[in-house]
Amino acid sequence: MIKLINGRGQLGMALQNYIKTLGDPTPDDTEYLIYHTWNIEDQSLEAQIKEYEKFSKFVYDIRDSNCLCVFISTLHENDGHYLYYKMKAESLLKEERNNYKIYRIPYMIGKGLCHKIIYDKYDPLPGKIEVSTLQKIAYRIIGHLQGPEKLICLHGDWLDVNSLKEALLYERA
Repeated sequence: MIKLINGRGQLGMALQNYIKTLGDPTPDDTEYLIYHTWNIEDQSLEAQIKEYEKFSKFVYDIRDSNCLCVFISTLHENDGHYLYYKMKAESLLKEERNNYKIYRIPYMIGKGLCHKIIYDKYDPLPGKIEVSTLQKIAYRIIGHLQGPEKLICLHGDWLDVNSLKEALLYERA
């Protein structure tokens, strides 16, 4: 059985839609808890500490559970508080749980990323960015739940940021 922890947000909706449309593909009795919520918009130190503390509480709350804990992390390599606390959360999960999976995902093509690119708030510009669709990420997360791997990197496609911006602006015209 798959349970989304805080099923709001774009990825949460994509995961819910996948499960609703295709059903829960996990035939065994294992409970899969997918922790996919994290504040990516506010990357300040205070906000990222708060996100890490929420995740830490979740991990400690399920300490005695036999569930498989799934953590959605990042492929981003930008320095900063967001990456630091995501990596710290990965380490905590590895230390506290034997039954876990970590998915590192690229940028998701969604409202946040599109807004950043349109309004030149994505750094660095110009350059390339690794992206994937919400639907593809959800499909690949659910599809790998029963595999033996504990760390799964879900790579996307590398796109030129300026070309992506032109395409997004064309759609708005």
